[in-house]
Amino acid sequence: MVSLAFLLYCSLFCVTENATENWQGFSQYWNESIEKWNGVNRYWNQTESEKETVQNNTTIHDSILEVGIVFDNTFVDRSGKITKGKMASEFQFPYMVSVQYKGLIFTYHVCGGAIVTRFYVLTAAHCVEEEREYIVEAGLLNFEQNDNETQQREIAERQLHEQFTKNPRYVQHDIALLRLKSPFQWTQSVRPVKLPAFYAEFDGKAVVCGWGRTERGVESTWLRYLDVDLLSTDECNAEITKVGDSSRALDTNLCSSGSSGTSACFGDSGSPLVQDDVLIGLVSWGIGSCGKLSEPTVYTKCSNYINWIESRLTFT
Repeated sequence: MVSLAFLLYCSLFCVTENATENWQGFSQYWNESIEKWNGVNRYWNQTESEKETVQNNTTIHDSILEVGIVFDNTFVDRSGKITKGKMASEFQFPYMVSVQYKGLIFTYHVCGGAIVTRFYVLTAAHCVEEEREYIVEAGLLNFEQNDNETQQREIAERQLHEQFTKNPRYVQHDIALLRLKSPFQWTQSVRPVKLPAFYAEFDGKAVVCGWGRTERGVESTWLRYLDVDLLSTDECNAEITKVGDSSRALDTNLCSSGSSGTSACFGDSGSPLVQDDVLIGLVSWGIGSCGKLSEPTVYTKCSNYINWIESRLTFT
């Protein structure tokens, strides 16, 4: 009988060809997983005041909205849903995709993304920086009810921005293009999003959707969305400072307010922020409390990257 450990090993590391590297990778993953699980236990065994102190002192390095566990001594579950969002309806966000790791047996939701052409999806660079095999799934509303409307595509090429930077104070150029091995077929549930004008500025309200954590702290399989208020960079950094954090939004970012306790959360990275059906941002990072501290959500500002995007759309 095939052991569970072997299946897990193959699921995560059979994409490489060297058995020694595979085993070393699995051993490292196993050891890190044990430490991370111990960290999760330490975190949840803290009192509420201790947790709040930890959250107030996290840096952007600890709070980038990706799948995984934070670093240092702060350990937070990073799979989850839009906080205080509404359930999306069928065909409401046809440009939305789930970016997934591909294992031997299972696939795992990592981030969101947005369809820009039949062959290309935009997402956050930090979502796909690891050397793994990825797929995207379009036309998906509920992970538990996949049907003929969904389309899975393998990735032929990952193109991360050449100046993508991630450090404890900020994340810059957090954008990536995924080229598909085969094109999407346009349907009611699978359509491209419009791109913004070069260096266009945006204010007012926008909409963000994703499969991130809900306000209850539990996973929801249903796509959710939020109506959010946009902030200027100065307003955004003032709000970040107000919650006691030293991270900073840059002029290549957009921000949305968390004043009503609404926020993108862990698992929402790469998800589209749209205004009037135009893609204006991709979820990049947040402080890490997922709305509890009324902190802003920070996005990659897509209008700053139109030349970069269009110069790489080599397939039609």
